[in-house]
Amino acid sequence: MRDPIVNINNLSVSYTSGGLKVDVLKGITLRLDRGRVLGLVGESGSGKSTLAGTFLGSLRSGSFISSGSVAVAGQDVFSLPAPALRQLRRTDVAMVPQNAGSALTPTMRIVDQIAEALRSPELDRAAKRARAEELLRLVRLPNPAQALGKYPHQFSGGQQQRIGIAMAVAANPALLVLDEPTTGLDVVTQAAILDLLTDLARTLDMSMVLVSHDLGVIDKMCTDIAVLRDGRIVEAGATRAVLAAPQHPYTQGLLASVPRVDTPGIPPSMDHAAIDAGVQPAGSREVYVRAAPSGTPTVLAVRDLTIDYRRRPVPGTGPTVQGVSFDVHASEIVALVGESGSGKSTIANAIAGLQRTEAGTMALSGGRDLARTVSERPKGLRQAVQLIFQNADTSLNPRKTVRAAIARPLKLFGVQRTTVEQSLAEVDLPAGFAQRLPGQLSGGQRQRVGIARAIAAGPSLVLADEIVSALDVSVQSSILRLMDTMSREKGIGFLFITHDLAVVRAVADRVVVLYLGRVVEEGTVEAIFSETSHPYTRLLLDSVIELGDDHDAKPRNARDEIPAAPPEHGCPYASRCPLVRDACRTEAPPAIRVSAGHQIMCHADISELSPSALAR
Repeated sequence: MRDPIVNINNLSVSYTSGGLKVDVLKGITLRLDRGRVLGLVGESGSGKSTLAGTFLGSLRSGSFISSGSVAVAGQDVFSLPAPALRQLRRTDVAMVPQNAGSALTPTMRIVDQIAEALRSPELDRAAKRARAEELLRLVRLPNPAQALGKYPHQFSGGQQQRIGIAMAVAANPALLVLDEPTTGLDVVTQAAILDLLTDLARTLDMSMVLVSHDLGVIDKMCTDIAVLRDGRIVEAGATRAVLAAPQHPYTQGLLASVPRVDTPGIPPSMDHAAIDAGVQPAGSREVYVRAAPSGTPTVLAVRDLTIDYRRRPVPGTGPTVQGVSFDVHASEIVALVGESGSGKSTIANAIAGLQRTEAGTMALSGGRDLARTVSERPKGLRQAVQLIFQNADTSLNPRKTVRAAIARPLKLFGVQRTTVEQSLAEVDLPAGFAQRLPGQLSGGQRQRVGIARAIAAGPSLVLADEIVSALDVSVQSSILRLMDTMSREKGIGFLFITHDLAVVRAVADRVVVLYLGRVVEEGTVEAIFSETSHPYTRLLLDSVIELGDDHDAKPRNARDEIPAAPPEHGCPYASRCPLVRDACRTEAPPAIRVSAGHQIMCHADISELSPSALAR
């Protein structure tokens, strides 16, 4: 029997604050055998990333090992001298960060960045280039020879992640550590990246450690799981056994907080008081099913919107966004869904006045025109449209208090009847938080401050851009319930941009599916998740990774990369569609009325749009 690739014994990691020792990890003991995949799960602050960092001998500044040891490939990592530790990181263990785009050097070509990772004196420049091309082919990057001469910004998020993986596996490491490698990716790209990692682990005989808050990903990828809470492992074992029959109340709470595509409604948040008491009350597991509003007035009407990023027309390509039309009503949550590059954020930016348009109309209630950019809009129009950003960390000024962040729209728009304390109370934060800085808040608390800031202005429309994608499932649930409450009690219309279809099923009333800046399907949330779907919507649904799925039985997507630009004519999905026919390449697809609240843009007959027909 081979020695384990990882052997951690009674590990504790601490840091000193105000003269006091604070424990980050407490008495961690675990073993990972070669060829196995370990999943580390838990809420933010549970110690997942700290534990993952110890495999590379890396700790945050000011932290130290207060007890125990970490052995990787038979070597005590924290006892190694600096040269030996660098050699370990070069040959035995490598890491893929959460955001490969920020980990890649923007001013270096891809070939030079991969060559740096190779660091082999036996290879000359030509050999390194050949090896780099081989690695890009291994991670299935399109046109690897051409890609070598490009810069990181010339690739999509999924392609950047593939490049990051290629660099990590360049030296054939025995252990690959992945920190939330698919958190910011759409479902199709995520599925492709995870399939790629599975193949690489098998081809290169690698072990892996995967840090993730997505329990569906853990279920698909990992042979073993360790659940962390407050720096301790509360439950560990074989993944399927733990997830099928969790014993610890904390693990049970995590599983109960996961939204599901096949179940409408917002799942419960974690009841930490009950968990501390060693129980998980049945009442706290109830799923809240939102009721769609009826008969409310329209707060946003978009008609035939066209946006073009091209400086001049390029033969064979069309505008970035073309012919997009939809409405948002008061108290309604409308989801814009699609892969990265589908035009979701571009449309939201245009509505917010941050992007110029070429054609079409956007109007708020009362016919107030949104065609002008934000600098040209009157104050009342700017007040009526507010944004909640994906990353609250970067949207809040780290040097300004919470009070200053929320008071700004109150002062700017002359809101008289609302105070900072009232705004905090509306998002379930205590008044004392007004004096805190963003760095003193958790991720969920920062997102609540972002919501409070947007709502304080008294808008009629809120644009919520991926506001829960980076949050733990338990925190995610509380934010979704807050969005539901704000829409109902204040009559606000929400345009919710997301790639997470389980979240869409949980909170949305209607769904607009976009592909390459064109609407391919629109309908109520029940209709979108029904049996009849556009082939692209079916691809999105089939790519969702959920707990308990038979992951091996799911077909792999042969074409997982979205084209660089929409076609000049025909259906935008023609290049990937299993039902493609001649008309798809030359004629815009007609609208098929499936029901009163559901239409699909497709040349196929409605009988061909069921899951069984699309699978043939």
